[in-house]
Amino acid sequence: MTPIGQQPGRRELRVSRTHAFTIIEMMVVISILVLLIALLMPALSKARIHTRRMVCASNLGQLAAATTTYTNDYNGVFPPHRHCALNTGRDWFNLLEEYGNSPEVSHCPELSESQTDFGVTWGWNYDAHYIGYGYNGFFLGVYSHPGCHLTNNSITSHGIRSTRWTRISSVVEPTKLIVVGDSHPKSNGGANLGVSLTLWWPFIHSFTEGVNGTRHHDTGVVGMADGHAEIVPDVDENLHPVADGGRDNLEYWDPLQRN
Repeated sequence: MTPIGQQPGRRELRVSRTHAFTIIEMMVVISILVLLIALLMPALSKARIHTRRMVCASNLGQLAAATTTYTNDYNGVFPPHRHCALNTGRDWFNLLEEYGNSPEVSHCPELSESQTDFGVTWGWNYDAHYIGYGYNGFFLGVYSHPGCHLTNNSITSHGIRSTRWTRISSVVEPTKLIVVGDSHPKSNGGANLGVSLTLWWPFIHSFTEGVNGTRHHDTGVVGMADGHAEIVPDVDENLHPVADGGRDNLEYWDPLQRN
């Protein structure tokens, strides 16, 4: 029998209550998240720097290995560093395309659309001016293209003679010889007049014809004649001569290991 005043089939309704965050609790959670992000950011930044540096080392190792492969098809001779006219499709990086080079391989991941190196503001491009990887041209590929302005088979600077058609068989210690490395447009004359495709002894300093030692946070990356790459701290001390034409660190540039 249904009690008076209660309809059949009707059940008592129960209201459930859920706990909601207060403003103070939400502020505490947000503060904790901000603190965690602040603690993680330096680690993430270091990881990004390390990753880009390793990608660059891989690129330069590939380019060094491609250079060695090139010599197998050209009587043991290293490629010339450039044609006498720039950007003709016959500069050293173009000649290595058949052996694995590409714009992707020749692009350091640290190089963006715009950066400033020693007073020169520039952006990466796959050409002689802005490629950002330089070739040890003075010793390995000194104007070997026919028709260029070199009238004899050698040039001499600061008492060191460099000859055309350098052969890989002349390399005394391939593990120490720099073939390619980080570079930038030269400050002399501005980026439009400078080039970044060479590392040109005897004028190698970090701000002119040498290895760029600031791109990877006070380290430079180079590819060696045996195909491995090295990450070098303080390149001015460890890779460059103190003055133009100096003999200190010459063993990393001269295939004949003269001193």
